[in-house]
Amino acid sequence: MSDDELLQRVAKALRIGGYGRHIFLCTHGDCAPSEACTASWKFLKRRLRELKLSEAEGGVFRSQAGCLRVC
Repeated sequence: MSDDELLQRVAKALRIGGYGRHIFLCTHGDCAPSEACTASWKFLKRRLRELKLSEAEGGVFRSQAGCLRVC
């Protein structure tokens, strides 16, 4: 298997390219207490599942991020 084929398999397994939106949630910054960051992350995961947006084609991908300096 070539490197290109391997990358395509990995991308397909992760549904990269199939999402309609990508949310970056700051969970490692100085702007909010770590408890609030953890609670926000858990809420986001749960709510996206409830709305079936984390599984659907064109759905929402989520990533934890360090401080993005936008707030």
